[in-house]
Amino acid sequence: MLAELPRVTYNPSRYFCAYFKDENMESKVSIFASGKMIAVGAKSEKTATRDLVHVVQTLSKSGFVRNSRLIVTVQNIVVTVELDRTINLDELQELIPGLIYEPEQFPGATFRPLSLDVTVLVFASGEMVVAGLKSVSSIEETVQSVINELGLK
Repeated sequence: MLAELPRVTYNPSRYFCAYFKDENMESKVSIFASGKMIAVGAKSEKTATRDLVHVVQTLSKSGFVRNSRLIVTVQNIVVTVELDRTINLDELQELIPGLIYEPEQFPGATFRPLSLDVTVLVFASGEMVVAGLKSVSSIEETVQSVINELGLK
């Protein structure tokens, strides 16, 4: 059983996949019964791919899977942006239609720009998180578009 391997965590009452992480990896890899895997926490596509290949090779050596060619696709890139200033989230909520700020629920404001397929979290500290990007090449343009749309230039 996969859960018996060292460096594999599996708790079906908590989540329906196994996790693999060892000292040779930057990311943590989720392994699903369907055969799909997700690398979370990698700083680049290259690193994510390397970690996924490492997991397949490790599982293959242990007899759990056949060593096979991976098809890697980027599904979600998350970017953290420092705006170098504090943000008044109450004021921002008044100015930006669709921006949700409920400090009793979550310390940041949530924004989903209509023109972009991303979700943005804005924090009073001036930190912004943009999630849902599909390519590294779109990061700069998307972040600048979000900053402009929120009036945070």
